[in-house]
Amino acid sequence: MEEQVKQYSDEMRGALFEIAPEERKEKGPVATGTLTISGVKLRLAMWPARVAGGTGKGAGKKFWSVAVEYPQGARAFLAKCSPESVVVTGASAQPGDVPPADDNGDMPF
Repeated sequence: MEEQVKQYSDEMRGALFEIAPEERKEKGPVATGTLTISGVKLRLAMWPARVAGGTGKGAGKKFWSVAVEYPQGARAFLAKCSPESVVVTGASAQPGDVPPADDNGDMPF
């Protein structure tokens, strides 16, 4: 019997790995890793958990600060995928116009 190989995609997935305490810098992250979005591997960093202050929804809850960094050249690639880069064509379309909804009220994409 032949075993089927499962297809695996890194798309929209990532991982953080803890940095050993003796290797951490004073204000540096406690974990680093990568995340892949639209085929671009982004770098991640996470700082220690803190308790949120204030009186809002998150007051008193634990949270982690996270930073995402583009690899060299990725900013130009991702700019092509941004909403600002969408071009609407048609007789009355102007730059920045939103396409009309279809008959059932859904957007046409």
